[in-house]
Amino acid sequence: MRLRVLVAPVVLFITQLVNATPSPKPVSCPTDLAIKKIGVSTIAQDRADTWMAVELKNNYGTSDEWTFMITAFKGNTPEEILKKANEALTKLYFSDGPIQNGQKWFCTYLTGSDPFIVGMAVTPAGWNLK
Repeated sequence: MRLRVLVAPVVLFITQLVNATPSPKPVSCPTDLAIKKIGVSTIAQDRADTWMAVELKNNYGTSDEWTFMITAFKGNTPEEILKKANEALTKLYFSDGPIQNGQKWFCTYLTGSDPFIVGMAVTPAGWNLK
């Protein structure tokens, strides 16, 4: 139950950040192995004291383009945050999806090591970091 309570606000938060364009239901979510292989390369502040790491656009071996993000990390430099995020990906596993929210589709991922580190793939890809 606690997990669902945590995932719902994250989905709502991300929904407000991504562009709203129509999209058919994806055949499948990206596998955790595909996400681990690509990693994350960009960071964005998600709250005053935490950061998320993002891979803006990749198909992860599916027929859809996805934006992947994993949150929440603290650090003093972008390099430190990216290192922590890519280390968290080693424990990443698929949780649920695809789940429709508005005109976007979401897939959720967990790490098991920290209930506050949640990953999410969103299609169609695209996200304004401003």
